[in-house]
Amino acid sequence: MSEHSVIYLSPSDDPEREWCQDDVWENSVRYNLGTDFDRVTAERDAALASIESADASAQTLHEVIARLQQRLTAADERADFLEGLLWEYVDRDEVTNEWARDWLSAVTAALKPAEGGGDVD
Repeated sequence: MSEHSVIYLSPSDDPEREWCQDDVWENSVRYNLGTDFDRVTAERDAALASIESADASAQTLHEVIARLQQRLTAADERADFLEGLLWEYVDRDEVTNEWARDWLSAVTAALKPAEGGGDVD
């Protein structure tokens, strides 16, 4: 980073006040030139914009993660339900036509795609 542009003004009790780039007086007044403040302000603004952009990106990622978590939970519940239906069939001693129709209806309903099951943006 470049050196600040600074000038020094001789003390106020000096009848012939003058300025200098070096601090040659004991009680001088230091002045930073405005161009330094403009540069620092621009750097600060750029840093704040970068932080805001990162915050927005993080928020978007949190939203995507939440949607994926919802889909995963729904898929797990569906798999658990279908597993339960399979075990119901395996553990069944006697299968009647009425029970088989009801069981197949439940399996068919469970295998239908869930609403909103498309890809995540």
